[in-house]
Amino acid sequence: MPLLEINALEKRYGRVRALDGLTLSAEPGIYGLIGPNGAGKTTALSIVLGILRPDGGRVRVDGRDPVRDPLGVKRVTGYLPEEPFFYDYLTGAETLSLAASAHRAAWRADAFLREWTEALEMDGHLDQLVGHYSHGMRQKLGLLLSILHRPRLLLWDEPFVGLDFPSQERVRRLMEALKTRGCAIILSTHVLPLVEAAADRVGFILEGRLRWEGENPGSLSRFFHGDPGNDPDA
Repeated sequence: MPLLEINALEKRYGRVRALDGLTLSAEPGIYGLIGPNGAGKTTALSIVLGILRPDGGRVRVDGRDPVRDPLGVKRVTGYLPEEPFFYDYLTGAETLSLAASAHRAAWRADAFLREWTEALEMDGHLDQLVGHYSHGMRQKLGLLLSILHRPRLLLWDEPFVGLDFPSQERVRRLMEALKTRGCAIILSTHVLPLVEAAADRVGFILEGRLRWEGENPGSLSRFFHGDPGNDPDA
């Protein structure tokens, strides 16, 4: 069974239809969800998390319904929003400890988290106030927060924003490590080259619908050059 199932999802804001029958599924691996700003990507992720209620359709996260069991969904899901919020008066370590207490997770004793704290070059900055962090450091802290409770599904909204090239490469390696642990990662972005460098499967969303889906690498580029591939409307 896929870790994430989205079927005929609909969401309206007044007369604006943000999602118009969106259907997709994701198994362990990296799924690149790409589309322009306003395509419906963030709205879809918010519904998966139970932050928004859909107007139609259904979602299942590891068999759980985010409308009926939002806490159960959050236990198995890690989320990195496009603009993560932090308390600037806390240190990085205090931020991780606060989140870990909500999940009853012992983040300092987690060897995998310690390994990637070092790999992302954050181990020397956790005693600093988050208010003094650069954009890239805040992004890395958000990534660590999303994985500290060992989720099975990860929803990352523009995870490469603010990261230099070496850091982007480290995040790609982190995704590969998470994939080997059986995680499904939804990589939501509008930057095609980053998706094609990382994703196993790619979906193109436009005006709230999945317009194309195919295997990576290079598949979406071929679609933009005229190959219909697995266009649901073809």
